[in-house]
Amino acid sequence: TEDFTGDGEVDILLAGNFFVSEVETGRADASNGLLLEGKGNFEFTSMATIESGFYTPNDVRDLQIFYSTDNQPKVIVTNNNFRPHFFRMAKRMNISR
Repeated sequence: TEDFTGDGEVDILLAGNFFVSEVETGRADASNGLLLEGKGNFEFTSMATIESGFYTPNDVRDLQIFYSTDNQPKVIVTNNNFRPHFFRMAKRMNISR
């Protein structure tokens, strides 16, 4: 959770998938990542991938938020058997990869 959109409300960033399940179960691969924009009063609206720029379709293992010298949130997404993805806040309501 973090204010990714710069509007003063807390947003929720989600990522997932699980490719290494049992053969008879099949892999869980329907997630491309999602940014839920906080509207206040515990209400959230999902942002389209084209709007948020947050796209993580792989076998996600971890998501960490960090800050650099510009004090804007950055996100690193680590994946199983795939390179990590880095996201940075570009402008209000835009995350760029």
